[in-house]
Amino acid sequence: MPLTRLAQAAEELIAEMLAHPSQDKFSISPGATLKAWSGSLHVDPHAEFASWSGEFVHGLASFRNLSALLCEWFASSPLRLSRSAETHAEAVVHSALAHATQGTTLRRSQFSQYLLELVEASQRAEATFVLCRRLLGVELLGDSVDLSEPEANYRVGLHSLNDEELTARMPSLDTLQYGLISSDVATLQRVEVRVTRQERLREFDHLFKGPERWRSYLRETERVQEAVLLLKPEAQAELGTPFFLVARPNLGRCAASRLPRSSGPAIFPPTLIHPGELADLRRSFSVAQKAQDHPALRSALHRYALAGSRLRHEDRLVDLVIGFEAVLLQGLQNELSHRFSLNGSSLSHWIHKAPRQPSYHLFRSAYAARSALVHGYGPKVKLHRIESMSDELRHLLASFIQWLILESPDHGLQPRMQADDWLRILFDSPP
Repeated sequence: MPLTRLAQAAEELIAEMLAHPSQDKFSISPGATLKAWSGSLHVDPHAEFASWSGEFVHGLASFRNLSALLCEWFASSPLRLSRSAETHAEAVVHSALAHATQGTTLRRSQFSQYLLELVEASQRAEATFVLCRRLLGVELLGDSVDLSEPEANYRVGLHSLNDEELTARMPSLDTLQYGLISSDVATLQRVEVRVTRQERLREFDHLFKGPERWRSYLRETERVQEAVLLLKPEAQAELGTPFFLVARPNLGRCAASRLPRSSGPAIFPPTLIHPGELADLRRSFSVAQKAQDHPALRSALHRYALAGSRLRHEDRLVDLVIGFEAVLLQGLQNELSHRFSLNGSSLSHWIHKAPRQPSYHLFRSAYAARSALVHGYGPKVKLHRIESMSDELRHLLASFIQWLILESPDHGLQPRMQADDWLRILFDSPP
């Protein structure tokens, strides 16, 4: 089926919609007026909103014709459909209308282009996605910088948003009404990390919801943050809320409900990156990527980046020391784990009369999980196991603290509680 038929059907729908503009056929704010000329629908600029009535659009013969053509295209696509082709076709027409309506004007050329590109992408079973994420606390002299290697099958870069792009990033009025303002919006900083990749698709829905595998995009944005902080150790930088764009076909913004949300506002003094520092920034980005192959260095760099986003110096110091532990304590992990587990099982035995061996294994497992999470050592621990250990350790730590404060005076420990060797004293004279 030639695409010219689809383009003609799209033109016919717009023509029929614009033939008799009536306020009864549109959802607009009170007092607004509608005018049609030059193939566009224009609404009084004082209108707060304007959108097509679904009941009106569905009643048009041209809508049914266009939906039938789209249905044929989608039925022949190699992509898996989560719903019937008819349902997808009708939803796509409404998405195209929303995409082509800018402000209070409906542009027919954008409507047709949206449909044609979407159909072509569904036949190719591929699309180009762009993950956009604000980098707070950074200013860029220049419009953009590409950080990825020439042979890479994806692009990673920094981009300075212009006024139009910055306005497009602003949340809806409904979002502002409920006070859901993320840190990247509150600070209005212009530097954005973009990760661009062409993806093979398996499902039609991915054209609207983003790629099936999206975590690698997020990891690349984290490498950029780490690179900036390696270049500028004095800087404070934080990543904002990510979202996906579909760049080819040009479908606009995807749903980003699966992606993490930033909270804020976090206001950092801006750190300026000069054009003369771009070579050093690319080298830092390469270092951040290569560090991912070494568990200890990966963990150290992660903690280093966390320190760069902390507002409290105490929190920053904790992250930095943990980062140093990842590098400096590799040879002592077994000794530290044994001491941690032995001391914990002994206290559990004295306080709760618990058997030593199960308690020892609990603390040993907890320390191993801590090392895996903090330093990258050892095998990964399943989430349900982390949750169960966290619950058990939380109760134990509460009982330990209460016992040491309330019960230890009866064992002569209280006078030496401030000494570094109080635990050894307890071992010398156990209760």
